[in-house]
Amino acid sequence: MDEIINKSGGVVAIIESDGVVYSSSRNRLGMVKNGEVHNRGGSAVGRYDDKGNIYRGTSRVGYIKGDKVFDSSDHSMGKVRGSRLTEGAAVLLLLTTDE
Repeated sequence: MDEIINKSGGVVAIIESDGVVYSSSRNRLGMVKNGEVHNRGGSAVGRYDDKGNIYRGTSRVGYIKGDKVFDSSDHSMGKVRGSRLTEGAAVLLLLTTDE
């Protein structure tokens, strides 16, 4: 299980071992698989690459450096705790809001 943490330090989502993403209140948000992020309805909302970049359509919306997540303007958005760093960054930027 990987934890997605917002810039205020709160856990906003988790990624289970099967790629399913849940909010901190255990509501299903979507899933990550094969370089894509899908919402709870199954639609792809963005993608991530092996260099740590996150995209919505063709627009780069952010990236991960180490365990820290940044938006495309280099503002810190939070961090990821676990082994799925790029997937977690994509979840933070594409499926969650800063609560």
